[in-house]
Amino acid sequence: MNTVMTPFGGVPPRLAFAAAAVAAGALLLTGCGGGADAGSGAGSEASPTPSPAPSPSPSPTEEEIPEPANGTDLASCSDAECEVRVSQGDEIDLGGYTGIEELVVDTVEPRKVTFSLYGPGIQFGGSQEAPFTEMSANRFNGVTVRVLGADDEGAVLHISKSS
Repeated sequence: MNTVMTPFGGVPPRLAFAAAAVAAGALLLTGCGGGADAGSGAGSEASPTPSPAPSPSPSPTEEEIPEPANGTDLASCSDAECEVRVSQGDEIDLGGYTGIEELVVDTVEPRKVTFSLYGPGIQFGGSQEAPFTEMSANRFNGVTVRVLGADDEGAVLHISKSS
């Protein structure tokens, strides 16, 4: 009878590896030195440190509205370059740049602003919904209109010449 020597004290290698895997798994599950009895006294437990409460993020209707560069001076838009706070019904003279003479703010809601642009033989309508981003800007016949923010009281528009 031939005797096969194994490095695992006569235990077949497959069983030795399986036993080692089970032991490693048991260590992972129980942790190192874990348990309520570990530490300075039997049954002593460290009191958990409370984590700080997360600061609340603003809800979509509480987004901060930026302060416009030209305030409420709608006349500053006569060259189609301005940043103003508007309200529903405001009419903004754009000076006829590329045929667009006027922008009318149709509606202002915290999450949506609609407006119309007029000129001789020209009428465009546009709207933007939150989130108000650079990608949501409307471009009309060489004029770009971007809503920077809106609330129950009005909206901030950035009007510029398109390139």
